[in-house]
Amino acid sequence: MSTMTAREATRAPSTGIRAIRAQALALTFLATVACSGDTTSPPATVAPPPPGFQLLVESLGPTGVLTYDLTDSDGTHATPFGALPDSSDTLTPSPDGRRIAFLKYDAVRAVVHLWTMGRDGSTPRILQGGDQWVSGPSWSPDGTRIAFTNNTPDLINDIWVVNADGSGAVNLTPDPLPGVFFDRMPAWSPDGRRIAFSSNRSGTTRIWTMNADGSNPTLLPTTDSTAQLEPLWSPDGTHLAWLSVAPRNALSISVARADGSGHVQFPQAATAVRLTAWLPDGRIAFASNPAVSFDIFALDPVTGTTTDLTPLAGDEIWAAVLQRLPADAR
Repeated sequence: MSTMTAREATRAPSTGIRAIRAQALALTFLATVACSGDTTSPPATVAPPPPGFQLLVESLGPTGVLTYDLTDSDGTHATPFGALPDSSDTLTPSPDGRRIAFLKYDAVRAVVHLWTMGRDGSTPRILQGGDQWVSGPSWSPDGTRIAFTNNTPDLINDIWVVNADGSGAVNLTPDPLPGVFFDRMPAWSPDGRRIAFSSNRSGTTRIWTMNADGSNPTLLPTTDSTAQLEPLWSPDGTHLAWLSVAPRNALSISVARADGSGHVQFPQAATAVRLTAWLPDGRIAFASNPAVSFDIFALDPVTGTTTDLTPLAGDEIWAAVLQRLPADAR
């Protein structure tokens, strides 16, 4: 399995957003698994989600144009989300919902930079530029810092942290030469003390955690021996979820306690899956294509119930949590 993202492997100026996203899906989204579990069963009734957040959903149109919509947590009441900079994607709201981190593709230099902007698209600011190929931004819970995966001509797949104003960029996982580790996909814990990430430093691709300053990297001890990608923390910080990739590219969503115990798997009958967010109501949002096109689904890790949140035409390939501001309340 490749350990480089599509953005890292695709550096041709002629590559458009559609091609980049298609390759990202091909590398990150893998195949189905023939195990126990049934994501096609009728969804069970779940408690109404608490008010206060919306989903910011990214869709890929047939011409390769990316669009964003705001929906309620059940996928209803979709409305277009503001004006966006050209060639921007993977919008990631800050915890308070007032700023948005996003990736912006520079077609001339064939690089991807990290930017932020106001919720309304105002005050765009580049945080990481130059010859950098950035992916996977993750805000600290207090909104003061952003962790991300960084690639440069000299460094491959390291996890960096930068202040929200663009200052103080630090490499948290510099590789001890001559070794080259693929450390990527950071996820900040809700208490701000730890960062989970995917790494091959143990010889296989597994989930690790480290202190927020990069110290004390620790392998998550689980019964899952598959390749492990895309970690997410539960809102209360007690559990981690990740994408498990078994032999023959069989996919499951895995969930375990933060110490690695209590591991369970939810097999996915699709050719592609990408974890996007652990929602405040306890469900895990992910993009998947069990019926040709991509939709955003929500998995209840307690019951195993999976609900399609965006049964619309087109491909919904990303969803992030956006907190409502007081003026947004209906």
